[in-house]
Amino acid sequence: MASTAVVEFATTLCSDIVVVGYVSNGTAATKIVIDTITGSLWIADILEGTTDSRLLGGSGAALAVASSNSAPVAAVSAIKALPASTTATVATVTGGPVLVEYLAAEVTTIVQAQANATKFTHTDTASSTAVDLCATGDINAKAVGSFLFPKLDAAATALQMVAGAHGFALSASGIVLPTGTLVINCAATNTGNVKYHVRWRALQPGASLTLA
Repeated sequence: MASTAVVEFATTLCSDIVVVGYVSNGTAATKIVIDTITGSLWIADILEGTTDSRLLGGSGAALAVASSNSAPVAAVSAIKALPASTTATVATVTGGPVLVEYLAAEVTTIVQAQANATKFTHTDTASSTAVDLCATGDINAKAVGSFLFPKLDAAATALQMVAGAHGFALSASGIVLPTGTLVINCAATNTGNVKYHVRWRALQPGASLTLA
């Protein structure tokens, strides 16, 4: 890549140029095509892989995002110990809002046999306001293979818990999370390990969810 731009009309005025291509390093729209000599006539249709977006523009209008076609992303965390009477970060959302279609903690080491009111909460970056994604559920003695999950509905239904062999229902559309931090909150200190599953999609170019 040139230091000035991916495509530069540097010393020769150009006409009737069509620029079609793909970049995947987060290149700013202002750095893809530059008409240094000025007066060139061109159009461009660029796919930007990092932000999963399409940029359209030309000599008559600056390159700008025309659409974002975010595919769903599924991820699974490493095995984590349950937080001890506190919260633990599950994931962070950056760059814009995401739609979370599925979120669950899978028990990988049996949970200690004592009461432990547990829930998932999200705190948005802009206001630092914490919002519960579900009411608490007691994870007392949950067995290996159990799934602990919020239904991701507007009613913040209590934390759901099912054995691994059983199916479970989520909301039809999921829940939108702005930039911020997603945590699990445990009222008690129980031994036990989990791993987190999430399926999400970006709602604007550059938005992302990263498991802790």
